Amino acid sequence: MKRIATTIATALTLTACVHTTPNPVQLSQIGDDTKSCRSIENEMQDMQNQKLISDSDVNGQVAKNVGLGVAGAFLIVPWFFMDTSDAHSVEAKAAIARYKRLQALYEDKGCVSAGAKKAPTATATETPPTLTQ
Repeated sequence: MKRIATTIATALTLTACVHTTPNPVQLSQIGDDTKSCRSIENEMQDMQNQKLISDSDVNGQVAKNVGLGVAGAFLIVPWFFMDTSDAHSVEAKAAIARYKRLQALYEDKGCVSAGAKKAPTATATETPPTLTQ
């Protein structure tokens, strides 16, 4: 019985040590206000790519943990190598928040992307469509 308790205590200690440390991007960075429209577009694309990479890393982590969990059902040692951290999700959420910040900055500067057109506005003579019953 003492041996089982020692094994469980060791497993918990080692499991606590195996995790990935998140490295999220900062929401606001020095020089954001002086960026050109083109550099904001480039950084927005970088944030989209970073989110895709983080999502891919999450999927890889889940697959690895499932494999280690199944192997751990037969041998306890693989459980020691499972990564139970939430680092990749934290990084993806930070990339989304940074993207939204850059999008707001892009709109505040009055930048218009090449493919985007301004939404048509109704003039004083036009009336909005009404629903009929």
